[in-house]
Amino acid sequence: MSDQRVESTEADRLERLRGLFSGSRAKEGVGRALGQGAFGNVLVGALLHGADRVRQGDEPTDLEKLVMDAVGPVLSEEELKAWGGVYRDAAEAGGPLAVVPQTFASRSADQGYSIEDLRGDLPQIIADTMADPNVQIVDPRAADRHEDPPEFLAAMRESKLAVTAFGVPGETFAIDDSPQDGAAQPPATRAWTAVLCSHTG
Repeated sequence: MSDQRVESTEADRLERLRGLFSGSRAKEGVGRALGQGAFGNVLVGALLHGADRVRQGDEPTDLEKLVMDAVGPVLSEEELKAWGGVYRDAAEAGGPLAVVPQTFASRSADQGYSIEDLRGDLPQIIADTMADPNVQIVDPRAADRHEDPPEFLAAMRESKLAVTAFGVPGETFAIDDSPQDGAAQPPATRAWTAVLCSHTG
């Protein structure tokens, strides 16, 4: 086996990004694996939206800056701006974008996406994620815990990716049973202990 590495160029990476947006790589399962549908991939959306805003001279939001700084060691500022331009072209062409939530496709460049926006969207993101057929929560105590539903297996084969959370529903409990200085007792909470496992089909 050769250990020779194949280097990709900036042009190669931009072309792959265009392919992801257009859905031309759907036959490889890449689009769905990275997140189609309403929830998509929020951090990828924030990265690309922020890159486009910086390209147009706007200041990134706290979240946009956070994700752009994270890829800074890999992508130069100029290449990241080019990614933003590809994203903007795809968004303006209309139709769904295969790898980012639709909230970004309809968001103008002068409207950033912040951590506060993410907080507000998170309940819907979670609900949409759990509604996806290649995501499931399994109670490890259940008798059928080793049997995956047919629709889950079919979705995994189609997308080449699936996620199982092994969760045990917890008893209702109080966070602190000895509040200090007359502080109000936090409300009781129902918890899940979960371990996430990914699958590839």
